[in-house]
Amino acid sequence: MNPVLFNIINFAGISLLLLSESRSDVFRRLWSDRRRMRRNLAFLATSSSVALILHFAVAGLSKVLPRLSWDGPLWAQLIGVFALAELFNWVLHWAKHKNSFLWRVHCQHHRDDQYTVWLTTHTYAPEVLISGTIMGSFLIICGFQSLALDCYLLFYSLVNLYQHSAHPYSLGFLDRVIINPAYHRHHHGGDQVNFGSTLSLWDWVFRTVAWPKDRHVAINPPPVEQSPEPFGFVAEMLYPLRPSRWVDSRRTQ
Repeated sequence: MNPVLFNIINFAGISLLLLSESRSDVFRRLWSDRRRMRRNLAFLATSSSVALILHFAVAGLSKVLPRLSWDGPLWAQLIGVFALAELFNWVLHWAKHKNSFLWRVHCQHHRDDQYTVWLTTHTYAPEVLISGTIMGSFLIICGFQSLALDCYLLFYSLVNLYQHSAHPYSLGFLDRVIINPAYHRHHHGGDQVNFGSTLSLWDWVFRTVAWPKDRHVAINPPPVEQSPEPFGFVAEMLYPLRPSRWVDSRRTQ
């Protein structure tokens, strides 16, 4: 896909979602909470930098990594890319909730009791760089066309933002396939379910799917005061590096 076209579609989609999110009372209320906004803006700057670094890293790797020879039609490559990328993300996400150390590089994403699109920025930068590079390298070696890879990246970018919205969005019958805010919010509410990244495919396969009864009834994350993990950008970034804190502090997210 032409990089200019990719960025135009991505920017337009993100802008529309953010514009809609600005109508949310929860989202607007956060701007008056200085402590939370300092944290949000720090995570935003870091996650944006990581995304830029990953873009150039994967682009560079695509020039040097060996590729399998596969000349299948685009529709088959799209199925392959989506299935493998979603499987990689599902396994990694599941592991982050099951392993006490990996939880330390994921708890930042669950460390807020205000469910809005800000959550998409709450990630642990080193882990995202490592996992993103590994997944990108694997997909490149598999020999998928760049168009198929770009389609998944574009889909992931928009759906990841969409599923963290404070609004009870729905895509109708597609809600059984594409993860919507109510589905992912159920995961943030505290249950060990719904580990899917953008699609519910592997939750179906591994029987970790849990459908919300009513998308209009919000299941909120636990209050920040109920967690043993630190709250604050610097403290959360240093948290996995402090051996004295390497105890099983996982909640039931």
